Amino acid sequence: MCWKPSFREVMPWRSGVLACLLGAMLSGLCAQQPAADSTSKRTVSQAKVTSNVVNNVAVQSNGLPVPFATVFNTNTGQAAVANAEGVAAVPVWGVNDTLRIQSMGYETVTLVPGTMPLNLIELPQSMVEIEEVVVQSNAVATGAMTRMTTASLDRMAAKVPVLTVETTGELLQGSGQVHLQMSQQGGISPVLRGFEANRVLLMVDGVRMNNAIYRSGHLQNAGSVDPFAVSQTQVIMGPSSVLYGSDALGGVLHFVTRQPGFSPSGLEVEGKVLGQGSTVNGGWAGHGHVSVKAPKWGALTSVSRRAFGELRMGTWRAHGDSTWGRVPWLVERIEGRDTLVANPDPHVQSPTGYDQWDVQQRFRAKVPRGYVDVNVQHSTTSDVPRFDVFNDVAGGVQKWAEWSYGPQKRTLFATNIVQGIRGAVWQTMASYQAVEESRIKRRFGQDDRITQRENLDVWGVTSVVRGQRRNVDWETGVDGQWNDVASAAKALNLVTGVTQADLTRYADGGSTMRTLGAFGSARRTWGPHTLRGGVRYSHAAVHSTFLDTTWLDLPVRTFDQSKGALTGSASWSAKWSSQLQTLSSLSSGFRHPNVDDLGKVREKNGFVLVPNADLKPEYLYTAEQGLTWSLRPQSDVLVVHAAAFASLWRDAIVQADASLAGDTILVIDGDSARIQMNQNIERAWVRGARVEVSGRLWPKTTFRSVINWTLGSSMDDAATPLSHIPPTFGVVEVARKGAMTRLSTSVRYAFAKAASDFGPGSTDNLQEALPEGSPGWATWNVEGAMQVTDRLEVRLSGLNLLDLHYRTFGSGISAPGRNLRATLSARF
Repeated sequence: MCWKPSFREVMPWRSGVLACLLGAMLSGLCAQQPAADSTSKRTVSQAKVTSNVVNNVAVQSNGLPVPFATVFNTNTGQAAVANAEGVAAVPVWGVNDTLRIQSMGYETVTLVPGTMPLNLIELPQSMVEIEEVVVQSNAVATGAMTRMTTASLDRMAAKVPVLTVETTGELLQGSGQVHLQMSQQGGISPVLRGFEANRVLLMVDGVRMNNAIYRSGHLQNAGSVDPFAVSQTQVIMGPSSVLYGSDALGGVLHFVTRQPGFSPSGLEVEGKVLGQGSTVNGGWAGHGHVSVKAPKWGALTSVSRRAFGELRMGTWRAHGDSTWGRVPWLVERIEGRDTLVANPDPHVQSPTGYDQWDVQQRFRAKVPRGYVDVNVQHSTTSDVPRFDVFNDVAGGVQKWAEWSYGPQKRTLFATNIVQGIRGAVWQTMASYQAVEESRIKRRFGQDDRITQRENLDVWGVTSVVRGQRRNVDWETGVDGQWNDVASAAKALNLVTGVTQADLTRYADGGSTMRTLGAFGSARRTWGPHTLRGGVRYSHAAVHSTFLDTTWLDLPVRTFDQSKGALTGSASWSAKWSSQLQTLSSLSSGFRHPNVDDLGKVREKNGFVLVPNADLKPEYLYTAEQGLTWSLRPQSDVLVVHAAAFASLWRDAIVQADASLAGDTILVIDGDSARIQMNQNIERAWVRGARVEVSGRLWPKTTFRSVINWTLGSSMDDAATPLSHIPPTFGVVEVARKGAMTRLSTSVRYAFAKAASDFGPGSTDNLQEALPEGSPGWATWNVEGAMQVTDRLEVRLSGLNLLDLHYRTFGSGISAPGRNLRATLSARF
């Protein structure tokens, strides 16, 4: 018998969270995995067996096996995990038993087979896009290249519904566990556990986005991923360097885009078109994708266009300040002279508008015992105004007449080969990324427009083998990346049209960075207990050469560094009863200094950063304790998730005062600035906690409340506060889901943060807050969706309905005011 569930038999993600209590992970770039074909019969014996009498059941989707899917008997508590060929040895079930089958990337299926023979179960791929952000601890994540699993402690993963989005930042913000910093409308800088920018690893479809010039301040690179192409966003909290290498200190943000599928029955063509409009910025978006499926191959084409107008802030000033954030003046160039003109509406933040194109093409073909996947992505923007700097004043007058990030371009080519080999899965991915970034700025009253441009070529490869032997799931692999950075700068005189060279952001003679790593991890489960452990060794080498001495004469012009790092992790999870589970973990992370750390020249708010070749890798050692408690066994009537962590940050790289050839002041961009360098401070520590309470008020109505605390300080006598540490924040949400409708109302909030708790220097943007610090805030939001027909859906959102004026901590731009958004989508 082959079981193919109807739509009504497919459980939504939220209802199937308990299904993988003893599960291993689907760990491939894509949900589908190597085809069993003729090999499934000889690999049946390798499936996990939890009873002496078993039935061998194959779990497939679109003609491909689903390795490591979990089959859970909700009546007996017995579970079976499919092997690499998607075959699970399921203990014989009773006539009234219920089986629940689940794997990441697929809808959960619940069935009562009774006395019917069952040898094949079809898992549908998740039908709803942009519906969930999966947040989990690093201790339950596995799979070095792509989809992580909730493993045997799946309740540690919070699956969060998201109805309407305009950017990837909104995907993350909806979880209630990710803080966002913004310096412009096109800037999305996620903060995980008090870490931001190059201390948070960004990935898309298993490829590292972090490159050699990811900085430690605030980044906008997460915005280069098309939110309408994302099928799932995975957030891994805490150090994850064993599996992912450098930069994964605060955690990992992994954007998984839509994937091609196969059609065993013949050629199929399907697709979707979407249109969206928002009132707060006059923004609009259009998206379309087409999927072609055949028995042996599949292809998917996706195109999105988004346009954002000038962003309006809220008008209700509950914080009591009548002028904070208002924009009374705009800069215009009139008859060759910069002039300040009155802003007709000071609540409109100008300049903030920009637009963006996103294009993706994927192709997948079956090969013997596996498949090959080709993934091509391209993203480009218009100029993105950097709004926060237009508040800067020099000599009592406006400092900048122009300041924009030039078109941000990201092109990705990735080839992923997955093979089933003797009960194991071998996955190799090779990738190339071409990245272009630029900064365009001109001082007020001056004619020279300076453009700094960086071009990066990033080559990467990862090869992983994972499998099972007796009671042990294991994984081992190697990876490497090569970054080549070319930095150039020019100054264009707007009056004469003459162009000349100018000071580059990075070494004008070029910079390179090479990383190599090897890792291994294993997991063993016996009874209610699961142990996990892993180790990684990584080596990095950075080289930068400065040639021109016109603007900066460094004592050393060539910087070379070569360092290694060894990290490990271990965790223990246990199910103490049908209602209580716990997780204890020790983990370590590291970050190699990159080109941005070692070889950058940059001025901000009276400080100028100059290179320092003596940096060492920074390390983070974290202890974490988590628990999940439910009021009733196998029920979501009331569930509590809680986790607390403490991290020791050793050799932390921070910007601190320094001297250059005996001087502490450097003239740059026409201003005198205090010289600083990135330096390794001795020690710091970060600690925090999270509590999430969720439940079911009525059969179709659920609630969720999340609150997050984070603290960070140096461990010297001064106990100096660390930068990037957000105030207490969270979300309270009530949602109702019917047969054709979904409705939710939520309050997102953050507490105040005193100025004395801001980090040193300019990273936390104290100059953009009120004198006493960052005020607390709370917004009320309502979202709804209606399935008009089987193919037509309407989604409506009212965000910040009280039109509150606020800024998230560390941001240089006010958050959007009241926003009404409509989204219409149609499938074909």
